[in-house]
Amino acid sequence: MTEFAYKAYSSAGSVVTGEIEADTETAAFATLRDRGLVPVEIAQGQAAPRKAARESTGARDPKLLVRFTRMMASLTSSHVPLLDAVAIARDGERRAPARAALTRVYDAILNGADLSEALERVPGLAPPAYRSLILAGERSGALAAVLSELAGHLEREQETRSRIRAGLLYPSILFATSVAVVLVIATILVPAVAPLFENAGRKTPAIIAFITATKATIGQHWLAVSIGVAIFALVILQLSRMDAVRARLERLVFATPVVSGLKANIEIARFCRTLGTMLRNGVSLEQALETTKGTLSSRSYRATIAKAISGIRNGESFASELEEAPHVPMIARRMVRIGEETGTLPDMLDHIGKVLEAEAGRQIQLVFQLVPPVMTLAIGLGVGSFILVIMDAVLSVNDLAF
Repeated sequence: MTEFAYKAYSSAGSVVTGEIEADTETAAFATLRDRGLVPVEIAQGQAAPRKAARESTGARDPKLLVRFTRMMASLTSSHVPLLDAVAIARDGERRAPARAALTRVYDAILNGADLSEALERVPGLAPPAYRSLILAGERSGALAAVLSELAGHLEREQETRSRIRAGLLYPSILFATSVAVVLVIATILVPAVAPLFENAGRKTPAIIAFITATKATIGQHWLAVSIGVAIFALVILQLSRMDAVRARLERLVFATPVVSGLKANIEIARFCRTLGTMLRNGVSLEQALETTKGTLSSRSYRATIAKAISGIRNGESFASELEEAPHVPMIARRMVRIGEETGTLPDMLDHIGKVLEAEAGRQIQLVFQLVPPVMTLAIGLGVGSFILVIMDAVLSVNDLAF
């Protein structure tokens, strides 16, 4: 018997972790299923889920899940058998890591596993909310419909990320070019001019003296400087992992007018669409909230949903728990209440997602219409001022002739 460490969801939606003994990984999954648990991560020995996640190849490609889901949605809607559909999706991948990840899914299904169970055996390929939706689709007999909805969700998220990356491209190029210009001036032009002042017995301008001294210090003590930079980077990395620092950064984000609204719309839209899809496919509200809570990156929102889950267990409504929730758009709170009162919560959540996604799209467009000119002006002023100071010092070389 081999010991396996696992992470699973109970029927109540709570997270359960522990160890289990079984002959094989498949047997361990089966035993956990028999106990009424939904395993999401499992690995041999004490290293457990995190080690398994690191060892999974190809599963970290975010675009792979989008391609796989869209292909599976199209094939299952055309009544292609599940095993054949996975094989077609696998064979359509060009990258070896992606093919390896889907081969593991194929092998699991070939050995009798459902799609949801097969996805669980490839850590990092699909998040818990995705797997829970697949499981709900399998139980309700609507797997093709669930896959189609998931494909739509993932494609919209990918489109949003692509728009943000495209909007950041020009500012990034502008910033990199500006840094390059400053470095060329500081490392080539200034060192070439500095000896002229020294040879003439004139006082070197402060800016040139500072740059020359900095360059000399780095050249003489490059090892100490490198160690110092590495230590500084490690300190920043450790600080970024501290809960208190993350909480402060999040408060700063929510205090920034445009950014806070954009973050709220993107997060709540994704949450509402996922929650609505789960409810539509027979998942209980409590379990659906527990699962979709993991899709939220904001600590504030996760705390809000955790409080809502606790309130629902005590007989409160979801809408009442959202009334005092910070940073949740008013339209979302009101429409959730209407959805609960009319018994149309899944459809209302989907509508909230559409409304907030559209608003987020408009905000992204506005932000990236404003960012390039503002950034161009700011960088132009900064770099221009630096160049003017340097050129003033350089032109003062002419005074040495008199």
